[in-house]
Amino acid sequence: MKERKSVRQKIASGVAVFLIIVFSWATAAQQGKKVVEAAPQSRPNLQIASAVPLAAPEITPKAESTRPLAVDAKTASTNDKDSGHVVKKAAAKQPVKVSRKQPVSRQNSGSDVDRILKLAYSLKGIHYRSGGSTPKGFDCSGFTSYVFKNAAGVSLPRTASGQAGKGTAVSKSNLRPGDIVYFQTYKKGPSHVGIYTGGGNFIHASCSKGITVTNLSDSYYGPRYLGGRRIQL
Repeated sequence: MKERKSVRQKIASGVAVFLIIVFSWATAAQQGKKVVEAAPQSRPNLQIASAVPLAAPEITPKAESTRPLAVDAKTASTNDKDSGHVVKKAAAKQPVKVSRKQPVSRQNSGSDVDRILKLAYSLKGIHYRSGGSTPKGFDCSGFTSYVFKNAAGVSLPRTASGQAGKGTAVSKSNLRPGDIVYFQTYKKGPSHVGIYTGGGNFIHASCSKGITVTNLSDSYYGPRYLGGRRIQL
């Protein structure tokens, strides 16, 4: 009898353990089902959250440059079609270009002097003629006036005394080719003229030799030298 009672107790204990295991399994299964059923319900929330647009990052506007824009030389107002505002263009002062090149007096023009000397030398040998002012014959003032007129376009008085009063006085040591030199010959005051050619020489109409070249230190003309004049060409 004791053995049967012991067996029954063991069977009862085993059944109890089995029931506990089954109950635990059922409870776990029920909880798992709840978790599975609850999972889909959270998806709409996720979708709604994803549908909300993300806030754009705040961008700090770039500060406008305070440097003045380049403008046209003339003052003008133009309509800005995009903004509808009136844009005023300020007048800009244009820099004035100042030429540093100084005006050259025609008296220093080498081309004029060269033409004067070239024409004067081309007439060398033409005989002297009182009152003459053409290549057919020259007197002293007729020769100088002809050369300056035809080589440089400069009109000179027709007499030696008149030519001696033209232009600017030049000392003997500062004479340049193209200057007029004058002398006192047959009467008081300037009565003879010629054209200085450089090297102490001058070309003139001599009574005895016609158009010729003579040195300022000549025994006749040297003592009679009165001065020189620089004609503005």
